[in-house]
Amino acid sequence: MWTLLVLVAQVMCVTSVAHADETSSMSALLERLHALEGRERAHETELAFHRKRLAELESAQAQSKVLSTLLDPAALKKRIIYEDETVAFHATLDGTLEHGHVSQQIIFNSVSLNIGGGYDANSGSFTAPMGGLYIISTSVMSLHGTGAEMHAIIMKNGVEVAAAYANGMGGYKEQGSVTVTVRLAKGDMINVAVGRHDDSGVWGDKLTSFTGCLIFPM
Repeated sequence: MWTLLVLVAQVMCVTSVAHADETSSMSALLERLHALEGRERAHETELAFHRKRLAELESAQAQSKVLSTLLDPAALKKRIIYEDETVAFHATLDGTLEHGHVSQQIIFNSVSLNIGGGYDANSGSFTAPMGGLYIISTSVMSLHGTGAEMHAIIMKNGVEVAAAYANGMGGYKEQGSVTVTVRLAKGDMINVAVGRHDDSGVWGDKLTSFTGCLIFPM
């Protein structure tokens, strides 16, 4: 009996020691797990910081490129139009033009704007004082009745580049217009002429006009 009690006591002692060792190992594992989680959070925080910093640097680099482009002398020259590079004109027809014939130039004799001095009211022609992109427009008011069908063509150095049409054959005046963007070299000439057929007419009274301006020097 005594021997049995001793054996039971020994077994209980061994079991208690094993349980204590197991608890200690579990605690150690939990501590290591918590430490790993802490390091992972620290790494994530550091990674987020570096990502933010990288985004800031990329943004700064992009802004620097834009600024460099804006400050580039060649680009600045392209964007700046100096006062002596401003060209614009506007002229209208005071009277009427009757029985016009093909290729007859329309002389817009009333000038309200002539910056750069390119328009000649005596000839009705515009001569480009400098090279560049120009926007040119003409508007014509037809007569009514016989001879009231009108084609007005914009000519560049004698070559048609655009045309407007107005038809007053139905007994009512009609207005037609056209606008075109053209590249002109210094000295190129623009004018408006009667086109397509003879015996054409247009109404004046500032209802028939010729206008243009430099939009970009080149």
